[in-house]
Amino acid sequence: MSSDATRVLRKVAVRVFVLAFLCGILEQPLAAMALALAGFGLLFAPVNPAEPRRQGPVR
Repeated sequence: MSSDATRVLRKVAVRVFVLAFLCGILEQPLAAMALALAGFGLLFAPVNPAEPRRQGPVR
């Protein structure tokens, strides 16, 4: 589970960085900085490993 979450967060982070780059090209510095910070936040977000699934009834 954690590898799936990490993969999704990385894909979203890359898309946010692309949007930040485009905003920078289009001379929107505030939006570019905000998106770059969001991209770094997504890229370095901690993902806890998933707990193992229990088999059978819990006693």
